[in-house]
Amino acid sequence: MKRMFCILLLDDHSLPKREIEQLGNSYEILLEEKAEQAVKQLKEKKKVDLLLMSDQIADMAPLEMIMWIRSIRQLQWLPFIVLDGRSDVEREVRALRNGVDDYLGGPFTSERISARIDARLKRLNVSYEERRWIELESVLTKSELQMAKYIIRGYTNQEISEELHYSYGYVKKCGSIILSKLHMRRRSDLRKAYLIEKR
Repeated sequence: MKRMFCILLLDDHSLPKREIEQLGNSYEILLEEKAEQAVKQLKEKKKVDLLLMSDQIADMAPLEMIMWIRSIRQLQWLPFIVLDGRSDVEREVRALRNGVDDYLGGPFTSERISARIDARLKRLNVSYEERRWIELESVLTKSELQMAKYIIRGYTNQEISEELHYSYGYVKKCGSIILSKLHMRRRSDLRKAYLIEKR
């Protein structure tokens, strides 16, 4: 079964509740009202496909957010759309020149927003599977990454030890470190998150 695309919506009540509910019919929506919480989501979650941000967020301007996103290797591919209820042309031009992927002025409707989201997702030039490995490479050492690949394929600690010629104790310890770095509790969580998915 194909999973729904996950949209992180950073919005401080500028988008009508009805429109958010409509978007929820087509995408998995993670709604945050503060940039600090959105940043935390992006750091910890591994499934966000696009960031949709209101220009009215008090604790961080869109330009600050885009600069932060583009500085993180595993997030450089992330499409970023800004919603501006004021339809300020000067702000739009500045945002687009600084790396924002799209800029949508009001009035907002779920149909207009969905059309922009779909267009951005189709233009992604990095496949979902490649993005998953980029995320792993950004947080794991070379040996941890090698071991993670075996865990994802369902190998036991003993089998990994024999394949890579590491001691059983080292493999077990490394496995715990990998899960900790990825904010996961079980090996099955790693397999579910990073095993190639059919979309």
